[in-house]
Amino acid sequence: MRGENCYLYDNSGKRYVDLESGTWCTALGHSHPRIKQVMQAQIEKVIHLGTRYPNALAEEAARDVLNIVGIDRGKMCFSELGQ
Repeated sequence: MRGENCYLYDNSGKRYVDLESGTWCTALGHSHPRIKQVMQAQIEKVIHLGTRYPNALAEEAARDVLNIVGIDRGKMCFSELGQ
């Protein structure tokens, strides 16, 4: 029914440790307050633009990734599976 930190809860409130969480939940846990806040703010703007349209947020993320990995003047492409 819901998740919080590393736990999942069923409809009767029984708690389970999520040993099969996905990429985001492994690092941040379920229902991380800051991530929820940022996601809600983005949802109120636009949920999905695809990869074919210019997007300042995606461009900023690409610059951040290139800076983190130390590739000066590099290029980055975000792609959806199956395209």
